[in-house]
Amino acid sequence: MKWPALLIIGVFILGFNFSRCGGDSDLIDTVACPILPAVNKIRVAENYYNKKVQLKTRIFYRAHEYKRVWLKKRRPEKIYDAFVEEVKESGKYGFVPAAYHIEELGKAVEQLYDNRKRTNADISELDIRITASFFLFTTHLIEGRVRHPGARKFYWERGMPLENDIALLLKMESVSDLRKEIDGLHPKDPQYKRLQRAPQG
Repeated sequence: MKWPALLIIGVFILGFNFSRCGGDSDLIDTVACPILPAVNKIRVAENYYNKKVQLKTRIFYRAHEYKRVWLKKRRPEKIYDAFVEEVKESGKYGFVPAAYHIEELGKAVEQLYDNRKRTNADISELDIRITASFFLFTTHLIEGRVRHPGARKFYWERGMPLENDIALLLKMESVSDLRKEIDGLHPKDPQYKRLQRAPQG
């Protein structure tokens, strides 16, 4: 699916959602933490991936009715811990966990909950950063992480719709959902499976 098609899908989703703020502590207060400026601050990778991550993050939160995914008012969701573990294990299939800023995010989460004066905006901004990391990770799984030098093709390419990982995150409700859906994004090529089983180090 090409970029224009993804944008059309995004506009379609946006048309059925409206900004919600205040009351519910699991909602992003879009007055205190406007989505667009927060997303525009995302710098997770080179420009090609960064633009995709920004677009997917904007579309996701609108479609999710501005509800946070990873962080509650007093503690992280279990799904956050499961995502961290998935990223930390990604070295076994050739990824570099540090590329997803997982250690930096972990320290930020600790500092957030150590701060008794944390605000809805503090929690929401960090939730957005974690979502950006998630979409960088899933985009690499779907499209490939490295391109052939001087070519447009990736080392592996799933041929999946680019918005597929948005739909996956929207329907995730549990740790088992996250693990199953991320596993489903992996290429099924036998050589890829052998790479996963190869000894590390």
